[in-house]
Amino acid sequence: MEESLSQQKFETNRDELFDVLKGIAIILVIVGHCHLTKLRPIIYSFHIPIFFFITGYFLKIRPLRQEITLSIKRLIIPYIFTATCICIATFIKEALNYEDSDGSLSYKAIVTHLIGFRGSVVPQWIGSHIDVLWFILALFWARIISISLIKRIKSNILLLLAFLFLGIAGIFLDKSIFIPYCISQGLCASSFIFAGYIANKYKVLDSEYSKKYIPILTILWIYSWHQGAINMAICKYNVNYILAWGGALGAIILLYSSTKALYTSNSFLWRSLLFCGRFSLIIFCVHAFEFSICNWKSLALTNFIPIDYYSIFLIICRLTIAITFTFVFLKIKPIRENIFQLKKYF
Repeated sequence: MEESLSQQKFETNRDELFDVLKGIAIILVIVGHCHLTKLRPIIYSFHIPIFFFITGYFLKIRPLRQEITLSIKRLIIPYIFTATCICIATFIKEALNYEDSDGSLSYKAIVTHLIGFRGSVVPQWIGSHIDVLWFILALFWARIISISLIKRIKSNILLLLAFLFLGIAGIFLDKSIFIPYCISQGLCASSFIFAGYIANKYKVLDSEYSKKYIPILTILWIYSWHQGAINMAICKYNVNYILAWGGALGAIILLYSSTKALYTSNSFLWRSLLFCGRFSLIIFCVHAFEFSICNWKSLALTNFIPIDYYSIFLIICRLTIAITFTFVFLKIKPIRENIFQLKKYF
């Protein structure tokens, strides 16, 4: 009985630890959009892969139809909600400035969000793409792709080869043809879900055997970001897909080990990160709206913010908005329950 309670406590703490990792990642997403040129390659080398890895870690191999239904509720509905808010806000901005507007911004916002486009081959009739919302669509496809493959292929070696092949194929397709709904990004991201799934299945993160490889994985990660930033939004993997994949996994394992060693549940810092991780999707959607609508550069110039402090100004503004509106949305029951599928939050 005592052993069972001890194990239950460990499981709870482990779940908290992954929420903390997501909290770190979502803050890095926002900070990474704040023009920190020197830090950008480091941040981009692992911050988005963390989300896909954790998704894979807790992935349940359900019947495909059930997974599609759940993913639509958990991902596509928040996407539609956020995209609608962006389109409405864009229309209002143009309406308030109707003398200098021709409606093209509203048209582009509606079309790009309807087809969920984010790619290298841009048709002339679109002329634009969605911003950070690509991630939600990519996560939707990556989950479905991962479950489909894991259900059908029983060999881990064949699965690894299949996922790496799909990642490379995703890069090629993105550069070659027009693909809507961020399917190519989902192909590239699915290998990180597989890595998380395997890490949980074989308890890789907490095994003594895997810790021996942390120095090698760390070197691989440093080499990877030193070659240039990963940009999963445009299927860009500077060093090459497999090395970038391995480098990101090295960073994730290193971050997990460091966080586990330092984590104390009663610390304000860790509780704040825990909150950000648990509600990272809401924070992400708020940030996606703000990123698409707010003209921070103009605001900084009109308020005489020195260029040297612009990134700090941007970080403060974006984090404040993201956290504040997350609290607001959590208080609004229809949004909390019907959009983000949260029945309780504290």
